[in-house]
Amino acid sequence: MIREPRYSGSFYPENASQLKALLDTLFKEAPSLNLTGRVKALISPHAGYVYSGKVAASGYSSLRNVNLDNVVIIGPSHHVAFDGMAVFAEGEWITPLGSVEVSKDLAEEILGRSKFIFQDEEIHRVEHSIEVQIPFLQYIAGNSFKILPLMVGFLNEVSLSDISRVLYDFLHAHNDALLVVSSDLYHGYSHKECVETDRRTINAILEMDGLKFHRKMETGEVMACGGGGIAILLEALKNFPIKPVEIYYTNSAEVTGIYTGYVVGYASIAFQEV
Repeated sequence: MIREPRYSGSFYPENASQLKALLDTLFKEAPSLNLTGRVKALISPHAGYVYSGKVAASGYSSLRNVNLDNVVIIGPSHHVAFDGMAVFAEGEWITPLGSVEVSKDLAEEILGRSKFIFQDEEIHRVEHSIEVQIPFLQYIAGNSFKILPLMVGFLNEVSLSDISRVLYDFLHAHNDALLVVSSDLYHGYSHKECVETDRRTINAILEMDGLKFHRKMETGEVMACGGGGIAILLEALKNFPIKPVEIYYTNSAEVTGIYTGYVVGYASIAFQEV
């Protein structure tokens, strides 16, 4: 299946030259850290580039020295309700910067490994959380890498543990693969509450305990629209020699200078090998 760009012209420019120019600016202005270890995973926001693009660029800047052959992208479903994880198993994804092939071979490795993981390309058509990550990857790596798009629906502790087991085995077998989890943080109407909640959320992520993070999500102690994917990442990586590093945090109020109304939090967090 060919997955055409659905959010070019809204979340990011639909013109390739304009998109490239915007990415040039975002990467130039984004704060970055000189990480000593190889980055195995990344949490990146998925709002419109004018809001969260600089945060995303700060995270992707840590990948400049990483050999990107296979990238697993986990995103939440904002539009379709379902249980488990939906795999986009074959075809390609198109952005204004070109097309990126889906790795059918990698998809086949995880399909059939859990009753909570299933193939469904159609469910990906209307979702933005994975699409908006791809131009950042193309900016730093061209179009030579392959992707495995995974969309997360509702999870309980049983499905979270089982999917995480499959991802652990996958990442162990493909040590060079990069895992990207697409997620924004707080959503609500208080800048003060946004900053406080996001600090709790980031601290919980840094603890590297997926089940604990999931429980905090359920109680409302932490908030992330891609919290299921984050919990899977944390649970799958907790037995790897990994150190999480917060790269950059902000929120839509601080980006726009408008501190009244709706506020969304954004963070880039890298998981480097030690």
